[in-house]
Amino acid sequence: MQRYNITHQSYYNFSSPVMLGQHILRLRPRANHALIVEAFNVKLMPDARVLWSIDIENNTIAVANFNDVSRSLHVEVTATVTQYNDNPWDFIVEQSALNYPIAYYNEEANVLAPYRVLPTEAIRTEL
Repeated sequence: MQRYNITHQSYYNFSSPVMLGQHILRLRPRANHALIVEAFNVKLMPDARVLWSIDIENNTIAVANFNDVSRSLHVEVTATVTQYNDNPWDFIVEQSALNYPIAYYNEEANVLAPYRVLPTEAIRTEL
């Protein structure tokens, strides 16, 4: 078992005052059987109304709505996590993943399809 204290800070400075629109923050570690999130905190300057949600892939996201004009944005995230996986390199690799290109099972291929599209293809399909 290992415990980690994580701090993430992002600073944005603008040359003139800007209206900060809605921001979607994907900064919370994803808990599972080997990773427990013991504490998690987000600080935003300027202040924002933060609503929490779960996205389609079961990730925790924060939606921050700012009301004021600002010349800067500061995002600070602190987290304490406990990792119970003593050896993160001790895992099973599926036989189908040993060769490239990987041959995915149908259910995996369906889930991964949006991530397997090249950026130029994604742009063309959105038009």
